[in-house]
Amino acid sequence: MDELWNNVLDNDCTFDFIGTNYDDALYPDYSGQSFDIDYEGHDGYTLGDILAEITNYINSTGATNIFIVSGVGGDNALHRESISLILSNVNTIVDYRQEANLNVTIFIDQLLPARSTAVTPKL
Repeated sequence: MDELWNNVLDNDCTFDFIGTNYDDALYPDYSGQSFDIDYEGHDGYTLGDILAEITNYINSTGATNIFIVSGVGGDNALHRESISLILSNVNTIVDYRQEANLNVTIFIDQLLPARSTAVTPKL
């Protein structure tokens, strides 16, 4: 997420991450600005976990103009969920966001492979 932040600043864009989660990691300042720590990122969440809370997220953040889904399905794959279930959940998440704002721009990351020794279902 901090690389996205750096690119936004490099391109002189006005951007504000929003969400109910606060990242307390220590990020170095970039271009004289501190990383925007309030976003709706949740490590270890499956798409089902996101769907269970999506109405709360939308009610908390409002109908955002941009929605980023990062790390899509990685935790689902670790739990051996089927690709069809993962894709169905992604489509449902997109549907919820578009219902809140038909003009929302949605960015969806590719599934990133994880080393099973580093990322386990328990983690």
